[in-house]
Amino acid sequence: MKIQITLISILTLLTIGCSSVSKEMCVNTDWQEEGHKDGLKGLPEESILKLSKTCKDKGVKIPIVDYKTGWLKGIAQYCSPEKGFELGLKDSDAEIKNCPVELRTSFSTNYEKGKELNTLNSKIDKFESEIKELENKKASLNNKIKSTRSEISNLENKITDLSSKKDKIRKNANKLSQKKLEYTITK
Repeated sequence: MKIQITLISILTLLTIGCSSVSKEMCVNTDWQEEGHKDGLKGLPEESILKLSKTCKDKGVKIPIVDYKTGWLKGIAQYCSPEKGFELGLKDSDAEIKNCPVELRTSFSTNYEKGKELNTLNSKIDKFESEIKELENKKASLNNKIKSTRSEISNLENKITDLSSKKDKIRKNANKLSQKKLEYTITK
C-alpha cells in the first residue's frame, strides 16, 4: 500500500508540481526510497529541498536523514565506474558534478572510455555502411560489365556475319567484273 501511495505521489508531483503536494503524501512517502531513486538518477542531493519546503508549509517535516541515506546508496550506484561506462557508451549525459568527490574520478574516467568506445563504434558503423554501399555499386557495375560483354559478343558475332556476307558479295562482284571484262573483250 505504501509503495502505491509513493508511486502515486511521485506521479502527482511530476504532473501537477510541488504546489499540489498533499499533506498525506508528505507523511506517507518512504523518503529513504525516494532518496535512493533520486540518487540512481544522478540527481543532486539538493533536489529534495523544494519538496521539503512544500511539506514543511503543510506542517510536515520530511526526514531528511532518511532521504540522504537513500540518496547516498543510489548515488553510489549511479556514480559507479560501470554506470559511468554504460552512460558514456550510450552517449547519455552524465551528472558527474553530483557524484561524491571520492567516486567522481573513476566514474568520469569510465564515462570518457564509454564515450570513446561509442565514438569508435559509430565510426565502425559508418565504415560498414560505406563498405556496403560500395559493394552494392561494385555489384551493379559487375552486372553492367556482364551485360556489356554480352553486347560486345553479340556485336562481334554480327560483325563476323556481316564481314562474311561482305566477302561473299565481294567475290560475286569480282566474278561479275571478270565476266563483264571477258564479255567486253570477246565482243
